Amino acid sequence: MKKIASPRSSNKKAPSGKAPAKGKKGKAKTKTVYRVKNESGYNQALIGRGRITLWLSEEALSAWHYAGPAQRGAQFYYSDLAIETTLM
Repeated sequence: MKKIASPRSSNKKAPSGKAPAKGKKGKAKTKTVYRVKNESGYNQALIGRGRITLWLSEEALSAWHYAGPAQRGAQFYYSDLAIETTLM
C-alpha cells in the first residue's frame, strides 16, 4: 500500500516515490578496459559493419524489371518479384 500524507499533517512531506539509497555490499566492480591493438583492422570493421551482401538467383535477376502491359500515367519499373525480394 502507498502511504499518502493527510491534509491535517501539513508539516510532513509527501512521499516522493523513490526509495532511499542503500549502501553497497562489498567492493564495487571495476569495468574491464579493452584496448585496440590492430587499429587498421578495427577501422575496416567499423566501415564494413553496415554492409549487406545479397545473393540473387539468375531467375530473380531476369524477372527483376516489369515486363507486363503498359498503362496510362507512370509506368511500372520493377516487377512484383523485385519488390517482394527487397522487402524480405
